[in-house]
Amino acid sequence: MNLPPNMLPPRLTAEDVLSNIHLLIVDDDRITRRLVHDLLKILGFSNVQIEPNGRAALDYIAFNPVDIIICDWKMAPMDGIEMTRAVRTQLSGGKRFTPIIMLTGKGEENDVKLARDSGITEYLLKPFTADTLFSRIKAVVDNPRGFVMSTAYTGPDRRRRSGMPPDGMKKRETD
Repeated sequence: MNLPPNMLPPRLTAEDVLSNIHLLIVDDDRITRRLVHDLLKILGFSNVQIEPNGRAALDYIAFNPVDIIICDWKMAPMDGIEMTRAVRTQLSGGKRFTPIIMLTGKGEENDVKLARDSGITEYLLKPFTADTLFSRIKAVVDNPRGFVMSTAYTGPDRRRRSGMPPDGMKKRETD
């Protein structure tokens, strides 16, 4: 059955999709905030909010839609790790599942592990390019990770691979 053109659903463009994603930039450095904001606008995102620290971000998130958070680590009075833990454990409903991309200059292995164990979804080291920033955003949109909620950890599943473990043996039996 052929429908007349005026009855067909409108085709979504990439611009339509990007303009519906609400991004929040959290960074205490004015220049970095402006750079990330401008890059996101160039990439086609139109709903971009900026907050100067984790405390202000939590206040914003509590009353506004946010689909993805891009945050720095070192901020005062609340840094990116503290903010991530608060998002994961203190916010209600779906807000605690919001993907968080940490954009930071801290690149030591222990830093990456701490961020991962705090509930960060993706990690991006400064300096960065528009391509690497977009690739992290694309990763959280195209490949959402399962969410783990336990007494020891709340956040995205830290395992990146699915399937059998390297030794071929499942570690837990299922009932």
